[in-house]
Amino acid sequence: MTKLRIMSNNLWWCTNNTPAWEAMGADCSNAARVPGFARMYEEIRPDIIGLQECSARMTRDLMIYLAENSFPYTMVWGG
Repeated sequence: MTKLRIMSNNLWWCTNNTPAWEAMGADCSNAARVPGFARMYEEIRPDIIGLQECSARMTRDLMIYLAENSFPYTMVWGG
């Protein structure tokens, strides 16, 4: 039997670091978060990833990163 691995991922609608996170010494920007999401996808290897609370910019940055690192995903945008 073929199994299909589906993942739902809430990315939190934030593309830039915020003063509150900076004050804690943390970074919630796309540049900091995208590699972590990609690492998680590589480890879990879902066939389909449904993104929630994902801005167009985060989606673009994530897809560019995945393509540059040879991840086999294609974006289907519902707008």
